[in-house]
Amino acid sequence: MRLTAHVWLCFACFASGVDAQLPANTLPQLPPRQWTDIETGHRIVRLSDEGGSATLYFHDTAYSQEGDKFIFNTPSGLAVLEVAAIGTPSQKIQILLAMSATTRKPL
Repeated sequence: MRLTAHVWLCFACFASGVDAQLPANTLPQLPPRQWTDIETGHRIVRLSDEGGSATLYFHDTAYSQEGDKFIFNTPSGLAVLEVAAIGTPSQKIQILLAMSATTRKPL
């Protein structure tokens, strides 16, 4: 699959607890949903706010056959995103049990 825009996908894992050295009223801040890497100029988009989210293992196909859907792991289950919507306000994560390779519908 070939994308015209270079989009680097970022999965941020966040600690569930507060650092013991921080004052009690100071909460850890989440990074922004997207930013541009100063050194490379690549746009980075955080796909999920859920800690523990991760890409599939390198030999697992994370894209649908048409390349329009991206699948990744979350603690809630497998999640799917529309590739064209990544980094836009319409970006929505759908949790699914499985996805049919032929119909591309969640099972």
